[in-house]
Amino acid sequence: LVHTSNTGVAAMNLACLLGADPICLLGFDLLPGPDGRTVNFHDNYPDEWRGPGSVYDRFREDFEKYAPEALAGGRRIVNLSPSSALTCFEKEVANRFGVKGGNILYGPAITGTGASV
Repeated sequence: LVHTSNTGVAAMNLACLLGADPICLLGFDLLPGPDGRTVNFHDNYPDEWRGPGSVYDRFREDFEKYAPEALAGGRRIVNLSPSSALTCFEKEVANRFGVKGGNILYGPAITGTGASV
């Protein structure tokens, strides 16, 4: 498995190792909430961990670093959150893509808007 502190990247890596294709990412918008703060942590974490953008920037960098390896061999990875700040994978609207046929990685812990697709 890839070494990362980002569980979304680790889950995507595991899906790749298991031969999943396509892989659908749902809930990985990596955007702050309406107040500009991250909403991916519970209340027991210190406020400085919930500052604007800092965590999401690191998560984006982790995905961008791993993307070339994940996409190798023509594997299709689709981000089903069309307004996502994660741009290293193609984006599609969930109901148009037909999520029933894909391997969905759901990332509720790293979505800032809490929006449903």
